Amino acid sequence: TPAAKKYMAGYNMEVTTVKFIPHDKFQFSLEMNVYDNKVSYVTFREPFMSVLIEDKAVADTQRAIFELSWANARGEQAQSGSVYRLKK
Repeated sequence: TPAAKKYMAGYNMEVTTVKFIPHDKFQFSLEMNVYDNKVSYVTFREPFMSVLIEDKAVADTQRAIFELSWANARGEQAQSGSVYRLKK
């Protein structure tokens, strides 16, 4: 979405690769972060909520799901809005 692209404009693109996927096909309404043996979920809509799960098996599974999704995300022309690599 335009809001997502605006949000990502502040990221350090020298160390970050971003892929935008079609919002009409894949609607995410939260942010997920995986770090150490933790997974955090934060909603973007009211009522705002966050969940932190500290469990190695859960973190490893979410990492695997992410890697599978990232590897299989198909790029299209940049103007189509499917996949972008943002650079400064």
